[in-house]
Amino acid sequence: RKEQEAKRLLELKLQREREEEERRRKAEEEEKRRIEQEWERKIAAARKMLVWRIWQRRLRQRRYSIDSTQRTLGRIDPTFSDRSSQLEIVVHGRGRDSPGRNLEMAQNRTSVGDESQPSAL
Repeated sequence: RKEQEAKRLLELKLQREREEEERRRKAEEEEKRRIEQEWERKIAAARKMLVWRIWQRRLRQRRYSIDSTQRTLGRIDPTFSDRSSQLEIVVHGRGRDSPGRNLEMAQNRTSVGDESQPSAL
């Protein structure tokens, strides 16, 4: 009878150890999964930032190219008017009657004769 009791206690102890090991293993797997998901979120955020920066750079390059073209055309043909450009409306969201447009157009006109900025040609 004592042998059976000792055997049963040993089996219970082994079963508890197995259960504890299983809990530990699951906790480790969950921690690994959590860390992996955290890194995936960081990578996705970094990817979004990279795409955003590339898009901004391309937009700035396009804007610089268009501005340079307008300045060059203004130098070549004095009758050229940059008011016909629809880019300002698209980029800045300003129509002809919106506040600040006249100031912006005046600044653009003064920069037409400015030789310090390189031209696109």
